[in-house]
Amino acid sequence: MTNFYWQQYRDWRKIVPIRWLSPGEVLSLDFELCQPETASLIDIKFIEDMAKARDETNAKIKKQLIVSGLIYAFIITNYFSINIDLNISGLSLKYTPGLAELLLLTTNLIASYTIILQGNTYLLDSAIKSALTKVEPQELREVCRFRFFPHEIQGRYQPANLPHIIQPVLTRLIMKSSAITILAMLSVTLVATIFLNIKILYYYLVSNAQFGIWSTVIFVYIISLGFVCLLYFVMTRLKVPYLDYTINHELELLEQVDPRRHRERLREVFGSQNKRRSEMERRGFLRPQN
Repeated sequence: MTNFYWQQYRDWRKIVPIRWLSPGEVLSLDFELCQPETASLIDIKFIEDMAKARDETNAKIKKQLIVSGLIYAFIITNYFSINIDLNISGLSLKYTPGLAELLLLTTNLIASYTIILQGNTYLLDSAIKSALTKVEPQELREVCRFRFFPHEIQGRYQPANLPHIIQPVLTRLIMKSSAITILAMLSVTLVATIFLNIKILYYYLVSNAQFGIWSTVIFVYIISLGFVCLLYFVMTRLKVPYLDYTINHELELLEQVDPRRHRERLREVFGSQNKRRSEMERRGFLRPQN
């Protein structure tokens, strides 16, 4: 039976394969299949409108990051026994017992909302990039990339009309090494920040809890919120599995235009599965299907 289900699964994966795609790639594929009347709406004005909406959201994200950064700096300095006062938009905060717990909860709530906004800007960026491939000529796409995505790491300019002008191996190696070094340093900084954040959470909410059981509740809530945000980040930024049911479109079209070929195609696609199941039913391992 195990071998039967394994063979059925393998056949099904051939019929409906798994494709690893990011949300941006899904959006790009969807844009490529736009109807002509819809594609005609994708012009430079559409791109500029998307960029304006993206920039407005990024401005809100920057404000939230500044506030979170100030609050986090306030918590860290007090963690290292460096007493400072915090002033945000006229609101002055002085360290008092129990304040750190409330600030930690506040910063994590702000961070959760920021991740959602960043997911929206990611999709807007993907829409702009897909639209640029339809609107702008190849020669101008590199310049448009600098215009609409100044917040990304761009690297050097890639000429479209000068394929015979290339950088030597040493220069390309320096550029590649620099990019890898920057990413490595950012990764180390991210890991160190996460480690410090967890240590501070444990210090204020477990080791030196001021609210008793409520400090534990806040600790569990923040850790759970961070885990959910991590899952949200993975699902909205990275490549995740999608089931590709292209075969359904093929069978539906054949059924309409060529019924004979549709029956043949059904036997080609599902023949081995049906034959294997019939054999198992004949041998008494499975109940016959109605």
